[in-house]
Amino acid sequence: MGTVAAFDTLISMEPVAGEQQKLSETRQLRTIGLALLAVASLLLFLWLGEDVHTSRTQDVDNQVRTRVHAWASPALTRLMLRITQLGSTLTVTTLAVVTVVVFLKVKSKRATILLATDLAMALVLNTFLKDVFHRPRPQPFFGIPPPHTYSFPSGHALFSICFYGMLAALLSTRLKSQLGRVAVWIFAGLLVLAISFSRVYLGVHYPSDVVGGWAIALAWISVLRMFDRGDEPSKR
Repeated sequence: MGTVAAFDTLISMEPVAGEQQKLSETRQLRTIGLALLAVASLLLFLWLGEDVHTSRTQDVDNQVRTRVHAWASPALTRLMLRITQLGSTLTVTTLAVVTVVVFLKVKSKRATILLATDLAMALVLNTFLKDVFHRPRPQPFFGIPPPHTYSFPSGHALFSICFYGMLAALLSTRLKSQLGRVAVWIFAGLLVLAISFSRVYLGVHYPSDVVGGWAIALAWISVLRMFDRGDEPSKR
């Protein structure tokens, strides 16, 4: 009887072991994908930074600015002024504090730590890189006063991905609904694009500033996402 019971136990454990192996393989592939994305994004940033430093992007930047400005209208300008505030330091900080409080309330400590680390480093990167490149701001449109910081990379583009993009990543690993995960990513993606476009439309950034902000932000959050295990069952 003892042998039969032991055999039955082994049989019952096989599906569990198979699921654990499948989950482990999925995580390994995910980590490799994130590592590749981080490296590719960093290389893109370095390549773009070199071109910005040597002014090789200036002609293209000016052409894109001119074409985007040709779409200007009073209604669109009012909309862009509102949208751009969604990427401001005040808005992102306020939403981040609210998000951290919610994560703590639902006892999602890992998500709290990752988001806090993400935004803290985003602030460091934004300040440090602007000082390194010292790129002067373009002349803003619509009588907007030039921001007092340097232009490359765009802080709004960087922070929009580091907050809205990272938040989408954290939520997507914790939502059971496939439709919910897709909706979160679509919403975050559209928000990032809208905020970034507003910076070029308003004339406070060159297009290459925005792409640079995207690239360094993607590199950073890709590294952080390797440490997220939101799909792990909670231990009781």
